[in-house]
Amino acid sequence: MFKYYFFGLIVILGLSPVIAAEPQKQLRVPHIADAAPFMIINEQQQPVAGLLFELYQRLSEQLGLTLYIEAVPRKLVGKVLLKGDIDLYCNAAPEWFPEPEFRWSPPLFIHRDVVVSRQYYPDIATFLQRAQGRIGTTYEYIYPTLSWLFQTGRLERVDNFSPRESLRLLQAGLLDTVVVSELELNYFLHDRQGLSSLVIAQDEIRCIYAPHLSDSQIQQFNAQFSNMVKRGELIRIIEKYQ
Repeated sequence: MFKYYFFGLIVILGLSPVIAAEPQKQLRVPHIADAAPFMIINEQQQPVAGLLFELYQRLSEQLGLTLYIEAVPRKLVGKVLLKGDIDLYCNAAPEWFPEPEFRWSPPLFIHRDVVVSRQYYPDIATFLQRAQGRIGTTYEYIYPTLSWLFQTGRLERVDNFSPRESLRLLQAGLLDTVVVSELELNYFLHDRQGLSSLVIAQDEIRCIYAPHLSDSQIQQFNAQFSNMVKRGELIRIIEKYQ
């Protein structure tokens, strides 16, 4: 079951796609559980802060739209976009969502996958040659760089719903390695004594647009995102959660 959160003017919405001929009144975006620092929730499981939360807030305010946040399971984000139940999602890369129906914003920031371990690896080639044991991963995430290590059994995936839990298990000595995004690592783990980290992959992060959006709506979104990048707003938001 999906949950819905409203910010600003509260309205009642159905789940039918927005009709392109009608003015866009709402900005409908997904909230993926345990996705800090992108979305940070309170005790009632409502988003209250986070990198994406602030990005969506600023976009909706600049365009005069009501922000509408829908709790969506990670694996269903693409399907919900295709169905038209949400308008966009701003933590994506074309390699992760290859469907040809999707359109994309300009690059917003860089996503880096980082392996964290008590063993030092000087470069990715050394890691791929020597790494073995149990590695903390995020449930339903795909790691192309590590796929053959999983297939050969050199690395055993230990899935957790949150990178926070993987890092806790690493510190407790229950994992050999953890793979997280650099943003998650910087947010969750400030004390890295005895640990080393290595970037193993990176992608340009963009907003992915649902097919029902019109060309003019996408142009408006792209213009706002480009302005945020030029004014340094995105960098300031990211730095706030590091």
